[in-house]
Amino acid sequence: MRKRAGFIRPGREDFIEIRDMYTEIDYYSIVLYYELMKEEGNSLPTLLEDIGEAPPEKLIEGLENIINSMLAEFVKTKRPLIEYTDISGQAKAFDFIMHDPLLKQAIGNVTLQVFMRDKRINHEVAIQKVKKVLTEVRGNFLAVFLLELMELTLPQILQIMEKHSIDAKELLRMGGPIIMSILPATHTEKNLFLKMEIKEENEYKISLGFDGYDPDKKNPPDKMFG
Repeated sequence: MRKRAGFIRPGREDFIEIRDMYTEIDYYSIVLYYELMKEEGNSLPTLLEDIGEAPPEKLIEGLENIINSMLAEFVKTKRPLIEYTDISGQAKAFDFIMHDPLLKQAIGNVTLQVFMRDKRINHEVAIQKVKKVLTEVRGNFLAVFLLELMELTLPQILQIMEKHSIDAKELLRMGGPIIMSILPATHTEKNLFLKMEIKEENEYKISLGFDGYDPDKKNPPDKMFG
């Protein structure tokens, strides 16, 4: 039987190539670079090959900043968290980061290294490829990573709020959720608040916790009357 063949539209090869070359761990590298680049003088490491290679405090800080900023967007729009099931609504929750020039720079730096993994590509050629596909990769970071992050963490956040009878605004006032662990998705350990199935395509699962409950910060009285 004759082997089936397809084709790639001329001029679109780089877009298909980068989509296949990016891994889940590369998206975590973007978060790490984004956090490191917020402070001048930080050197950027080579791309992560495993979560265990990352400086935990910086990766955790970067992810928690994204999660808490996402929660702040929910509070600002005054929409219940449970309503964020539509793609357009979810995407809007990340406007705060998708328009940040520093994120664009972090994505560019990671994408350059992703292309450079192909030893046949030199630095100059890789830079030209990055310029061509950068907008595409930014869209993939939103669709493939950030929306998956929301899907993995939002049920846990809702459970934290239900457990302590607090809303998103109060949760943020008390410091927000914290990352307890980032483990391979096949790991059998379950966090107290994690009662959900992990999709097989996710290599890692993020488990959230919360240790900042303060009854004095729950629905605080108006300062005029306090």
